[in-house]
Amino acid sequence: MKPLFKATLVRRMSANKFTKKFWGRLILAAAVVLLVVGDLLTTGVGSLFVTLGAMGLGFVGLLLAFAEED
Repeated sequence: MKPLFKATLVRRMSANKFTKKFWGRLILAAAVVLLVVGDLLTTGVGSLFVTLGAMGLGFVGLLLAFAEED
């Protein structure tokens, strides 16, 4: 990667208003929606998979929401 391009890319990423905390909260909200809607629409084993998927998504969201900013 060219040094000038790399420096520009880093500058754009640092100026990005969407932080890790924002993405973490968004993913947590998506996990809650997935859990509620998925459990209402599925039964049996499908409900188990939806619940496990929502738990995994929520865990990733929590990691991002409480991550330290660079």
